[in-house]
Amino acid sequence: KETNVNLDGPSLFHPVCDEPTYFFVDMTESGPGSLGFGIKGPSKVELKPRDIGNGTVKVDFIPRVPGEYTIEVMYNDKPLSTGPIKTTATKANTMPEDKSKS
Repeated sequence: KETNVNLDGPSLFHPVCDEPTYFFVDMTESGPGSLGFGIKGPSKVELKPRDIGNGTVKVDFIPRVPGEYTIEVMYNDKPLSTGPIKTTATKANTMPEDKSKS
């Protein structure tokens, strides 16, 4: 069941340009299946998935240019029902705007 595929990691919240970052794909509750990955953004980024055991895959990458990146994870050739994840990479020592404050 794809609904039990979970994503977590620092790159989903605040990636920093030119610094290695990663996210985890946890499939411990979903059973065996194939994974696929894609990322779109202001620069080309290579995603490097690595099986770290226990049903978990770590995906490393380095954003090179500030801006919004969209990460898509596919399970058994279908996008996760949670949809793509959007995250904003910033230059070192800066934080993205907190749009929840007014």
